[in-house]
Amino acid sequence: MKRLLSLILAVGVAALGYGMLAAQSDTGRGSKSKKAVAEDEFAEDEGGEEAPPEEQAPAKKKAGKPARGEDEAPAEANETEMVKNYLKGRLSQLKRNHIEQEAFGKKFNSDWQEFWKGLYDKRRDFEIRIAKQRLNHFELLSSLSPSAHSTAIRDYEQQQNNLIKAFEQEQQDALKKFFVGVDANIKKFSADQEKQRQEFLNQTLASWDKQKKVGKNKNDKDREEKDERGRSKKKDRYQYD
Repeated sequence: MKRLLSLILAVGVAALGYGMLAAQSDTGRGSKSKKAVAEDEFAEDEGGEEAPPEEQAPAKKKAGKPARGEDEAPAEANETEMVKNYLKGRLSQLKRNHIEQEAFGKKFNSDWQEFWKGLYDKRRDFEIRIAKQRLNHFELLSSLSPSAHSTAIRDYEQQQNNLIKAFEQEQQDALKKFFVGVDANIKKFSADQEKQRQEFLNQTLASWDKQKKVGKNKNDKDREEKDERGRSKKKDRYQYD
């Protein structure tokens, strides 16, 4: 009987001890879980909160060549602008010269047509006048006796010769004066064109010398930069070695 009571008591004590241990274990796990949750929440707060703008470190700029000044343009742009401005000036001057050439041609053509039209009209009127006079002379002869014909013909021929001589002298003087004027205008125009041609040639040579100098300076600068890059690479390689 005593042994039975002792066994029951031992079982009860063991059960009580096991229950206490289980309770402590649950309590520890609960405390640890709450602590872990708190730590996680704090970690989330720390990680999710953005730093104020003034506290953020400024982003580092990518290292590179210093910016050019506003007044400093690349050599290529200078060359391009130089050639463009040169061409613009050349075409502008060429256009002005061409306008003058056309104006000369128009005036020359107008004067030419006016002169020859006037000469044509005068010659036409003269030919009609001579033809009418000859008809009148023949009509006169038909009304005269044969004995008076020789005298009438002689008088008519003298009158006609004087008229023709005066008219042809007038025509000759007009042609001479006209061509003297034309020759003077052509010579002046020709001299002006030769002067313009020479100016274009001089400008072409001078502009090329200037452009060539700019191009040479650019090539020298590019070569120096290339050599400098080569020296820098060698220096870096020696440092690593």
